[in-house]
Amino acid sequence: MVKSYSESDVKILTDALGHIASNPRMHIGDKYAPENLIARLVGDLMLAGSNNIAVERHNDWWKISSDIDWLREKDGSISYDEFYSFVPIIGAELFRDKASVILNAFSIALVTVGPDGLKVIKGSYENGDLPLGDNYIKDVIGRELLVKLPSEILMPPTELR
Repeated sequence: MVKSYSESDVKILTDALGHIASNPRMHIGDKYAPENLIARLVGDLMLAGSNNIAVERHNDWWKISSDIDWLREKDGSISYDEFYSFVPIIGAELFRDKASVILNAFSIALVTVGPDGLKVIKGSYENGDLPLGDNYIKDVIGRELLVKLPSEILMPPTELR
């Protein structure tokens, strides 16, 4: 027998970051690994049409570079919405949200650099652990994401059913 649902069964999520932090298993599985989050973003960039993607690691910081500015909208504006809300991936075989909001939820710090300059999404990079040269911003082609991820996160206990 197939269960039917009504509109009252649908819960609208208005706090994506809070939902992800409260339900980590739903978004990253049973085991957290920073590499899995980075790989998911790389997959998103491939689906967005990027032909050149580079990943570098500097201690706890990850730098993901793309030859395209994946935050640029069709009208030319830059949108940071995908860091704060669930935004579906256009062209993905299965419905899933972009990795940016998940990275933001678990990151210690997150910075994006593109033609619009440097934008701190979360935390800070100014404590000296991420060296950015004087010409760094003007040398960026496409978009770069710099994210500091924890080595581990606390997972809530699994509920028994």
